[in-house]
Order: sequence, then C-alpha cells, then structure tokens
Amino acid sequence: MRTLATIPILLLAVPTRAEPPLLGDIGHGRALFAAYCASCHGTDGRAQGDLPGHPPVRPVSLRSSALLAIRSDDQLMASILHGTPKGMPAYPRFPALDLWDVVAFLRQGELRVTDFFPEAAFFTGKAYPLDDDAKQRIADALGEDPSAAAATLTVLGFYGHSEMGPQAVAQDPVSLDRLKPRDKIGYLVFVDLPKGSGSATYGIALGRDGRILKIASEEGLATPSSDRAYQPFVGLGHKGKDVLLHPKGKRVPPRLEKAFGRAFVRVLEALTMYDKEERDRHWADN
Repeated sequence: MRTLATIPILLLAVPTRAEPPLLGDIGHGRALFAAYCASCHGTDGRAQGDLPGHPPVRPVSLRSSALLAIRSDDQLMASILHGTPKGMPAYPRFPALDLWDVVAFLRQGELRVTDFFPEAAFFTGKAYPLDDDAKQRIADALGEDPSAAAATLTVLGFYGHSEMGPQAVAQDPVSLDRLKPRDKIGYLVFVDLPKGSGSATYGIALGRDGRILKIASEEGLATPSSDRAYQPFVGLGHKGKDVLLHPKGKRVPPRLEKAFGRAFVRVLEALTMYDKEERDRHWADN
C-alpha cells in the first residue's frame, strides 16, 4: 500500500492539535498492515517492501518521525480510504476500528512534537532539500565529499505558547501568515544517529538562536539513561557559530562526537533555509 508516497511531506490539509496516544490495537494493526501494506512499505512500515517491478512513486517510510509529526490521524486514515492520485489504491470499505488499529501500529513509540515543545501554540513543518551550495559548505566543514551530505532534512518550527498543546499549521500563505517570526520559540529536527551496535532516530529540539534544548530517541523518552551519550551536547550550538560541537569537560566517544557533528552541520543548513523562507514571507511586516 503506497499510503503516503504521493502526498508531499510539506502539506498539512487541516490544522490539528497534537494528538494523544491512540487506543487502537497495535497487534491487530500490525497484522492488517502485513496483509495490505507490507508489499510496498515493508512489514515494519519503513519502505522496504518486496513488490515486484517499480512502483510509479517510491514508497516512503511510514515510521518516519518527521512525517508522522505533521500528519494527523485523520490524514493517515484518509490516505487508506481514498488512495492517492499516483497509484495508491483506495480501500473505501476499510472498517473504522481497523483504521484506528493500523494508525496505532504506525504511531507505536513514535517521537511526538509534544515530547519536545508541549507548551507551543502552533507548529509547521517542511522538508528542505539541501542545494549544492549547502552541500559544499557541509563538505568544507567536515572535510568530506559534497555528495556524502544527505539530500533532505525536515524542519518543524514552533510558535507562541498555549496550554492546549501545539496546533499544526498548513504550508499555505494564508495559514502561515499567523506564524510571526517574533513569536517563534524554536525548532525540531529528526536525525539518525549511532546507538549501541545500530542506529536510532533522535529528535533535536533547538531554541530560536540554534542552541540545543533537548535530544531524545524513542527509547530515551522511556529510559532517559539510554540517551546519555548525547546529553553533553545539550546547551551547545548557535546559528552561525560552533558548527562542530566539542563538549568541554564531558567525555563523548569520538565515534559519537563525529556522528553528531556531521548531523548538526546539516541541521544548521536546514534551519538557514527555513529562516530564509520565513523572512521572504514576512518581508513586508517590517
């Protein structure tokens, strides 16, 4: 099932509040996903399916924290019910309870925006492809081939304060007009970093000045000690400064320090692109 393959990550159909944990049956959702979706998206939803041939649009990972952060439950279910224009089949008779179970499976253990900015009033998100200039700056900072720089990073921006939790704002001019730069409180970017013998997706929350506020993985939210290797970086960082971070007085294994440095350079480039677009959008406000 190419559930979200043809829906650009930068679009939010309707404003939605950050949602609480679902009550669907994850086990049943996993079984349904295996039956209907795994041929394209893989049994775990990470786009490693074995469908013969080449789909019109390469399936995306449905377990991407960046994608799920800006997708409401209603949007996920609508994609299943109605399909998409470029090849996703529709399942209009999918029972409502089964839809909730599939969504519960996709969202199990995910990193949520409320894990990082629970007090924000609004947020929006967009995927930013790194252009050749950005890749060259990354290469210069890291001393590596420009082609090694990852192609895209998704940046979520957060604005204002509310006890209700952050509300998603669509990427259209009218909706975005409510998000004033002066009200911005920070950013959230998801990156993959080494963890143990493998890797894990980490959310990096940053203040409006680029200072790192929080670093957490899915496992770390439940067991904070599992993320302790990266905690020395909290409090460091600044836009345009400290491109390669070196915690003072705190030991970080060289392999992890290098990996985090590579990721942070990319994060700063993505923030630059987000800020430029925001300035262009609000140039007449000043």
